[in-house]
Amino acid sequence: MLYQLQRGERISQPRLRHRFQEDKIGLARTVHQLREFEGKYRFIFELNEAAAEQNILAAAYSISQFAYKDRPAVVNLMLKAVKWRGEVGTDFISYLLSRHDKFVADLGHESSESWALQVLGISSRNPDDEEVKTVSKASPLYSP
Repeated sequence: MLYQLQRGERISQPRLRHRFQEDKIGLARTVHQLREFEGKYRFIFELNEAAAEQNILAAAYSISQFAYKDRPAVVNLMLKAVKWRGEVGTDFISYLLSRHDKFVADLGHESSESWALQVLGISSRNPDDEEVKTVSKASPLYSP
């Protein structure tokens, strides 16, 4: 559904689980804001009885408010956001901005540097030029 919204296609009804699902959720008015105060970000959630599905649908439908050229980045950010399992706060923002040490640790690495070395297939912490050249050419990321 996110990709359809990204392309600007009309979505006739929300589809959460399967096509014969009876719509018990619907959309309710809810307002969420991200505000900056003295260099720190703060979430402001309207207190209401909205279900999690309502919030997700509202976020998905908000994609249409972005210019077409910006929609792929917004969709990618939303896909990343739905993987978050912690509290919504500064750690969440750091995670979305790819600055979250906890997730590097969860992947079995002490730092983003050790993660990158593994992705690139480099075994040494301080590889010599020859190892970097050899591994780089074998890497799926290599593009001559």
